[in-house]
Amino acid sequence: MSAPLEMVLTQYADAVAAGDANVARWLVAYPQHARELAGFAADLACYSDLGEACMEEPDSDDAPFMAALARFTPPQRCAPIASLCHEAQRFGLSTNELAARLGLDVSVIAKLDKKLIRPATLPRRLVAVVAEALQRSVDEVAAYLRTPLAPATAVRALSFRAPSAPVVPKGETFADAIRSAPEMLEEARSGWLAETDLLG
Repeated sequence: MSAPLEMVLTQYADAVAAGDANVARWLVAYPQHARELAGFAADLACYSDLGEACMEEPDSDDAPFMAALARFTPPQRCAPIASLCHEAQRFGLSTNELAARLGLDVSVIAKLDKKLIRPATLPRRLVAVVAEALQRSVDEVAAYLRTPLAPATAVRALSFRAPSAPVVPKGETFADAIRSAPEMLEEARSGWLAETDLLG
């Protein structure tokens, strides 16, 4: 006996809310409901992004869709990244462990965290591996790295005893940060310096 449509839609809505829904897998598992499931998945994505106003008035035969939708709570969106190092700590990763996972020197991680490296010079692969390590999207990581550092924050990031206020730099290139990193393995250094696909 095939699974009832309402049950399939409800279970799919629950999976989406839990962040564990692959519509292609569901279509293969329930081919008898493929058309309805595909339409519901599209409506659910719209509902998650724009709210109930995005949904059309249901017809009388839309009861299974509306019953499943009534149980659905859109997944909570994560707050914007405030610090790469703090994000790593959420998963029990120290700055040293994050650096090791990315094949970078701790000094480079610190510069990325403080946004002291010009984003246009960052390899796209770096953004991808940071996103994977922090379980964030590539867009979220790129947005963090591209956000200009507030001048006051930049001064604090460069805090040191000096007769006059430090000058906030415009940022060094990723390649220069890699070249000057004191503890990077040469193989890792060469690998990162060979990257040519940059954020730009």
